[in-house]
Amino acid sequence: DSVSLEITELVQLAMDLEDDPSTAELVLKKARRIGHDLRGQGATYGYDLISDVASSLYRYTECISSFTKLQRLRHTDDMGR
Repeated sequence: DSVSLEITELVQLAMDLEDDPSTAELVLKKARRIGHDLRGQGATYGYDLISDVASSLYRYTECISSFTKLQRLRHTDDMGR
């Protein structure tokens, strides 16, 4: 089923990140999408635990992504001074 495929993809993303940390931005983007998809699927099929965990994953990856963008903006701003 699609939930199993999404979870398998998350595991693969974690392994990819271990192998190549430079892919972090892409991995976060994909993990955020998976979190969003699983959150909806969990709600649709009545799997509250999956929905809750996926919602946490989505929020966590969103925060990390926002923090990363902020760090890049600060770095760019510092270089312009």
